[in-house]
Amino acid sequence: MFKKFMMLSAAMAATPAVAADNWWIAETDHFRVVSEAGEQEASEVAGSLERLDQALRLFRGLPLDAGEVADSKKVTIYHTGTTSDIGELAYSPGVAGFFSPRAGNSVAFAPAEEDRRSRGRLGARVSSGEELNPGQVLFHEYAHYFSRQHAPAAYPFWYSEGFAELFATIRFRDDGFNLGEPPRYRNFVLRDLSFDVEDVLDLDTEDGRVNYADVMRQYAYGWMFTSYLTFEPSRQGQLAKYLQLVNDGTENLEAARQAFGDLDELQKDLEKYHRGRARAIAVDFPKGTEPDIQVTALDEAAAAAMPIHIRSTAGIRKRNAEGLAEDARALVSQYPNSAVVLDTAMEAEFDAENYGQATALANRLMAADPQSVRPYLYLAKIALEEAKTDPAKVFEAREHLVSANKINPERPDVLHTYFDTFVYANEQIPETARIGLEQAFRIAPFDTGIRRSLAYLLLLEERDREAIILLGPVVNLPHASGEEIENIRNLVDKARDGNTQPLIDELRPNLADDDEDEEDS
Repeated sequence: MFKKFMMLSAAMAATPAVAADNWWIAETDHFRVVSEAGEQEASEVAGSLERLDQALRLFRGLPLDAGEVADSKKVTIYHTGTTSDIGELAYSPGVAGFFSPRAGNSVAFAPAEEDRRSRGRLGARVSSGEELNPGQVLFHEYAHYFSRQHAPAAYPFWYSEGFAELFATIRFRDDGFNLGEPPRYRNFVLRDLSFDVEDVLDLDTEDGRVNYADVMRQYAYGWMFTSYLTFEPSRQGQLAKYLQLVNDGTENLEAARQAFGDLDELQKDLEKYHRGRARAIAVDFPKGTEPDIQVTALDEAAAAAMPIHIRSTAGIRKRNAEGLAEDARALVSQYPNSAVVLDTAMEAEFDAENYGQATALANRLMAADPQSVRPYLYLAKIALEEAKTDPAKVFEAREHLVSANKINPERPDVLHTYFDTFVYANEQIPETARIGLEQAFRIAPFDTGIRRSLAYLLLLEERDREAIILLGPVVNLPHASGEEIENIRNLVDKARDGNTQPLIDELRPNLADDDEDEEDS
């Protein structure tokens, strides 16, 4: 499945862990940075991310004065450990940072301390060198998230990665930013490998799989194509026309010919651009748009819970879940009245499949924090796990979701799961659930699960064309390959020809375990 959109850097040597007595939370309109690197560093990271969001809004023509978003829409960044620690969190050595877009709880992970070979801290204004640093990873991934949140569409692989690479190397100034610097960490591809326009625009895959060399070309040449088509005056408007044609269902290369003209001429122009100097723009931020950053220290109990919380949030493998739950129990003994500790332990027990203990902790959390959605959400999750053998538990789950919705009517994960319960129970889907699912999609259009459920609903309502358009971003997700996604592409093609039932069957929400690695929980 596609819960994590990661970008690999060169493996980095381990460095001593950050020594910190305190954890800090820095909040802006769109971000929450939880950092063990100190108050100033937390503020710098939050400020850089908020400026990135503003730069993306200016680029997309969106207003800057959107104001603070709801907590469930904020992205939380855990700023902790070293690059090797982040690799351990991802269960993938060499990962310098990763992003998990989740409805109601989008999170990212970045090191608070880097290897000496990676110059420039995450919050620094300028990065240099040919190593991919964690700040560039995070900026790249947030650009993906921003696109899927504010302009979800069927982006071809080369453009999706090219756009993200364009913003990975953004340089901030006190009053603005410079956009267009080449990704030097892609120099080994840009310098040494030739390219063919048609191969980049329409990547040929075998059984939906893409090899490593092809992926590296798509990143590097995707940046070059995006840079050229964005900044070259004679090409203005062509990229927007191409993307519109693709989203209207035009075959990729045909869309390119209609939008860009003669592809042989495009090849020559790009080769000239390849040999020359990359174009860039300098943009000033409007006055009065400096990020408002509020920094507070975590209390002792919350700080003590943070290592367990981060491990659970990143994802814990089943074979390690019980050990983490034991650590959480010890923490509850030390801080029995802390809502943060109870919440952390509840999730750890759930991951360890200790549903009785998780239920008891959820009930304690309700008393400690009556306005928290989390205990009701976890009680619903527990009931749905039990519904795999006792179908009546679906109705119990639905009751908990209704309680959660009363506390926070804009939790997209609650609205989505509420809709799915009617499908699980083979019941007629009421209008309230249909409206709720549409609301969940408006709040979190980046969430693949919500998009799939909504496409399923549209197909049931015989709104086939809308459903097929809605699935465009799913079948064109960055890093999406393999049998599952290829199967959906084939079923979408059948649906275009009028045979929608196989796609309905594929998209139908069900209680069965998904096909992720069985070691992951």
